Amino acid sequence: MINCKIESNQGLNYIDHLEIKNSSLIHTDLAFEYVSDMDVQLNCKIDSIKNPISGKIEVPEVDTLIMDSSKIDPEKTEIICPKVHEKLMHSDNNQKPKD
Repeated sequence: MINCKIESNQGLNYIDHLEIKNSSLIHTDLAFEYVSDMDVQLNCKIDSIKNPISGKIEVPEVDTLIMDSSKIDPEKTEIICPKVHEKLMHSDNNQKPKD
């Protein structure tokens, strides 16, 4: 997806090989959960990112970044973001931990 404007509630999850360039995700929370091999470049703030599996995310601002090491390996995702308002190291308890 290039030059897109996307609005989603908990969208863009459980995807392999996701590429987004020069796009906006508006009113989107808990994005990129269990997304692997991503290359994402956003041009506006995102509400929250939760447990991405691997790849790179560039975003100017994120309200909440959730990286639960019992579910994913945080070292496999590069997050380039100058403004993270809240970083959580845990997520909900109704998901299975990674193998």
